[in-house]
Parts: sequence; C-alpha cells; structure tokens
Amino acid sequence: MEKGKTENISSSGMLIKTPMKHVPRIVIRIEFKLPKNLIVRIDGETRWKGEFSSRWFRMFKKNGLGIRIMKFHSGEQIYKELIRDLQERRA
Repeated sequence: MEKGKTENISSSGMLIKTPMKHVPRIVIRIEFKLPKNLIVRIDGETRWKGEFSSRWFRMFKKNGLGIRIMKFHSGEQIYKELIRDLQERRA
C-alpha cells in the first residue's frame, strides 16, 4: 500500500500528492477517508504525473498524480455530496 494526500478534488478527479511513480494511463485502486471516517474506494486512471527532484519535493511538496475517476466501489454518494458542498462554499 502506498500513501498520499488528496488535493484539488472534483467530481471527475483529483490530484494525489505522493512520491509514487506511476506511468500515465494506468488504472489504480484508491481508498481514502472522508470526515466521520467514511471510506471511498475508486478505480482511477493516472492522467499525468508531476515529478521534481527530491530537493524540490521537500521544498514545495509538488510530486503527484493527476487522477481521473473511472469507477466507484464505495462512497460515491457521500463523495458527490462533499464536492457539491465545496462548490457551494466557493460560490
């Protein structure tokens, strides 16, 4: 199991900040916790990866994977509600 932090989430995908190295266009299983310990499990396709030297990673924490959500295995409804709430707060 590899770990990372989700960032910049949307209804169609997310950025996962991680030192993981995956090539674009592969499908990976992702599991993450939402508030109240609700678990979301998805299959996501890697769309791009941002890689910087380890010095840059330590300074800016920029390494990551762009993920497009392909399929929900659990937590779809609560994830979509979270996205809707975030969008309302931004408006």
